[in-house]
Amino acid sequence: MGSELQALYANNHGEVVDKWSLYFSEYEEVLKEYRNKPIKFLEIGVQNGGTLDIWSNYFPLAKR
Repeated sequence: MGSELQALYANNHGEVVDKWSLYFSEYEEVLKEYRNKPIKFLEIGVQNGGTLDIWSNYFPLAKR
């Protein structure tokens, strides 16, 4: 069964995502409890910026 993050990664049509897809199930396991909370999220090392879109979609209530 795929994770929501894997689906966002697979359907990404924006900037390039430079992460191994196998990471997403691990990220989701650790971060799922924060998904629908008004969090502040900092990603260090964004390289191409593709994961910024994915995180933005995964955390819809995150502060921008």
